[in-house]
Amino acid sequence: MSDFLQKDRLIWDKLENFKLDLVCSCNTKCSFEVVSLIVQTKNKDCAIQGLRGLNDQYSNVRYHVLLMDTIPYISKIFSYFAQ
Repeated sequence: MSDFLQKDRLIWDKLENFKLDLVCSCNTKCSFEVVSLIVQTKNKDCAIQGLRGLNDQYSNVRYHVLLMDTIPYISKIFSYFAQ
C-alpha cells in the first residue's frame, strides 16, 4: 500500500512540473485567494485519485477520509493508513 501511494505521489509530482505556477498580478493586495483555492483543489484531486486506486481491504479508511468535510493532504492520509 505504501508503495502505491509513493508511486502515485511521484506521478503527481512529475505532472506538477508541466504546470505553470500561478501568481497573482493584482496591483493591490489580492482578496480573491484564487491561488490557494487552486492549490487546495489540486491536493484534493491528488488525494482522491490515490484513494481510488487502493485495494478493497482499505475501504474503511478510504470511506472515512472521503466523508471528512475537508480532504486532508496525501501525507496525512498516508498516516491514517499507517495507523
